[in-house]
Amino acid sequence: MVDLVPIKGGLNGRRPTIELHRLDALPERPHREEVIHKLLAVGEIGAIVAPAGQGKSAVAQLLATCIAEGRPFLGREVMRGPSIYVAAERGNGSVRRLLAIRRKSKAPLYIATARPNLASPADVDDLAANISQVCESERSCPVLIVFDTLARCMPGLDENSARDMGLVIEGLTRLSELVPSAAILFVHHAGKGGSGDMRGSTALIGGIDLEVRVESRGKSKRLSVTKANDVSEDQYLSFQLKPIEFQEHPNAEVETAISAVEVDPDDEQEQLQAELFGHGQPSRSEGLIGLIDDMASEGVVDRQACLAAARNRKLIEGKTPASTAEQFRKLLIELKTAGLIEFDNRTISLGLGATPNRPNGPPKGGPYWGWGLGMADAQQKAQ
Repeated sequence: MVDLVPIKGGLNGRRPTIELHRLDALPERPHREEVIHKLLAVGEIGAIVAPAGQGKSAVAQLLATCIAEGRPFLGREVMRGPSIYVAAERGNGSVRRLLAIRRKSKAPLYIATARPNLASPADVDDLAANISQVCESERSCPVLIVFDTLARCMPGLDENSARDMGLVIEGLTRLSELVPSAAILFVHHAGKGGSGDMRGSTALIGGIDLEVRVESRGKSKRLSVTKANDVSEDQYLSFQLKPIEFQEHPNAEVETAISAVEVDPDDEQEQLQAELFGHGQPSRSEGLIGLIDDMASEGVVDRQACLAAARNRKLIEGKTPASTAEQFRKLLIELKTAGLIEFDNRTISLGLGATPNRPNGPPKGGPYWGWGLGMADAQQKAQ
């Protein structure tokens, strides 16, 4: 038997750069500090994804402003602190919109209209050095760093290349290590074909902690969580795009900019139920709620069994199991938004959409169109 002799100073006398820890003797891990309640935390990398013109930049600008001012973002509490907004695309328009939506002129919101190369260690180090100056002047380090858009921060690189996107992810990761006080969020385009998937190599989605997509819901829109490592995916934040007037200073001319604003939850629920049930022909949502009603035992049904039954009844159709599973998930979110169900990764619960006026929820065993808003009410509101 050969005796194991420790190598002092590492291989070839060099100090090791990769530390190893026994699992039962790990250093104390940092507490997860949420920048947006139940959504994004310090040290995490997230993405807002949508086709052009859907409001992803407006939402990102609202978020940066809310954090700098310490006010809720679309109903969610935030961590207050300095924000950095890298407006690499349409910089002048971003400046106008940020001026329009701010409520506190002295809030620590910083904007850059440069286009850093996130795959370049020199550019990342330069940005981190400039951010350190913000820490000194504000006596508080940034809580959020936004890149809008990612495509403009990777000049000369190929979005469809796993290697190039890997370099970009490495740059974002390095920045998060150099600025450990902040969460990083980038704005990115969806690919062609209407699926809503983020454009480019799948290396990008694999390297981030959170993805939210902008989805249209009638007159309003919402951010829907479609990938998350540490929070639940069955979440959404509703908003609308509205014009607002502002003056850069008291003597300036009145200007107009488009802003993202929060939607009242009660108004959204009524609108969604009208969309789901306010028509003559049964919809997929109606078919699914009826299927859940048929399969439920004491108001609960197994989610995977319900998915299989929905496929058999052709309530959802697609070329792959993954595509039908995604359709099924979106239908569940619609029904949850309408206050008709609750669900998690294993089960679907029927009739838990109680409101203050209906503390016990919908009548047990009643027809699904009698729950919540009601089919008759929905049809009336849809007219």
